[in-house]
Amino acid sequence: MTDLQFHANQENENFQHELQLFMDFGDDITLTTGLFYYENTIDQRLDFWSTGLSRYRNAASYGVGSLLEPTNPFLAWQTARVAYGTDQPQPGLDSDPLVPASLDQVGWSSARDACRGNPVNPLAVAAVPNLRGAQPFLAFSDPHVKTVCLLQGPWLGDSRSFANGNTPSGPATEGTSFIWNTVNSTEASAIYAQGGWQINNLFALTLGLRWAEDKKVGEESLYLYQEEQLTSANLLAYNQATGALDAAGNPTGAAPIRFRGLPYSASIYREVENEFDDITWRVNVDYTPNDNELWYLSATTGSRAGGFNLGFFSTTPTYDPEDVLALELGYKGQHLDGTLQVNGSLYRYDYENVHLQFVGQSALGPSTSVRNHPGAINQGLELEVLWLATNELTLGGNYSYSDATYDGEFVDVETGAVGLVDNNNPFSPATLYPAAERSNRTDGNQLQRVPEEKWALCGQYRLEIAQGTVDFLTSVAWTDEVRFDITDSPSTSRTSGIGGTPGSPGRRPTTSWRPHSS
Repeated sequence: MTDLQFHANQENENFQHELQLFMDFGDDITLTTGLFYYENTIDQRLDFWSTGLSRYRNAASYGVGSLLEPTNPFLAWQTARVAYGTDQPQPGLDSDPLVPASLDQVGWSSARDACRGNPVNPLAVAAVPNLRGAQPFLAFSDPHVKTVCLLQGPWLGDSRSFANGNTPSGPATEGTSFIWNTVNSTEASAIYAQGGWQINNLFALTLGLRWAEDKKVGEESLYLYQEEQLTSANLLAYNQATGALDAAGNPTGAAPIRFRGLPYSASIYREVENEFDDITWRVNVDYTPNDNELWYLSATTGSRAGGFNLGFFSTTPTYDPEDVLALELGYKGQHLDGTLQVNGSLYRYDYENVHLQFVGQSALGPSTSVRNHPGAINQGLELEVLWLATNELTLGGNYSYSDATYDGEFVDVETGAVGLVDNNNPFSPATLYPAAERSNRTDGNQLQRVPEEKWALCGQYRLEIAQGTVDFLTSVAWTDEVRFDITDSPSTSRTSGIGGTPGSPGRRPTTSWRPHSS
């Protein structure tokens, strides 16, 4: 019987301090400066188990090595590896120094503790090496990776009493097949200043400058049930030797069938560090021709720090900061004695190194990791109108148009391939089309979750009755097609639609507004 369950818990500690100084220089100049400091540590733990699956709960039988299991499970495991001809070097027997072995089952902290020189498991090798830079791919050679340690051992079963198979602060579980424990620590500091100058009755100028630094450290400790791949002939022989299959290859029910190969326990530890610092600025000019209208023009830069992909030993452990330059020309005004409000803007956001989620490889196979796309541009216009037509009737509406596309071509850092392979397009299934024919260029594709057009209309009518008032509300809205994936696959979009909410009760808006720049 299968009963797949998981437990997750998170511990979050935050410390934040800020000092601000406000100064006025006469009636026309203001200055705001500040210092900011922030510390954050997030511990995440996940335990995935199935009490009903004996393949995880019980110790593995190693076939021809089964006679050795009661006294020397490590030797039983290694004997089976030799007998069934695994095509991988044998850990712990000096033929594969990159993946040392433990004499008994490893847990989530085994690789971490052994790498720090405090092994909790008896080792078949003298020491567990730091594998940073030992392999040419990013999982090991990313410049921000500081430590990588791997440790393997025989599978002796996962019981509630196996403490290293349970997450900290979690339940005692039985039949665990995967654990992640991650720690993500951030130390951020910033210095900023913003000044405003009322030049005259018509013009005002705002200038801002900010320096920020983020120091990040991440750790991930993993515990996995794994099976080392055998050839089909040797896999059959192994399952027959354990009693899982009879001589004809039929299941016996006496032992779990291994579908890939020889079971073993794996522990993975990786530590990453990175620092980010950036200077951002803001310039804003306000033009106020009268008390009821405002025009503004602004240019603002922003930066979002990079980070880490933790939890699955992703082949892309880090990603870079994302930057943006935002330009906006806007108008805010009220007319008809304050009963008509009109807001509008033209904007352009120019992004670099956009943070997006992509499917990549990890210790568990395909998984989702954050990576950087070269860029994106989002430009368009927005318009909003609200009119108090009478004391009883209010009408409103808004409209937006966005030309939002990716800028530049995505390059897979794992494979070097240009473009993104679409595995979800029903018109080109992976079983019929090679990866080269399913690769989609991303330059010019529509941004995810940003419709090209959308609009809404609303109305409210207040009826006075003897017992009080009754408000009648209605609205109708339309949203253009939305993409949920960076590819243009038809299976990753939602078509345009229209909807409304008649008769909803509500509160009548106020009858006066004062325009101001955003």
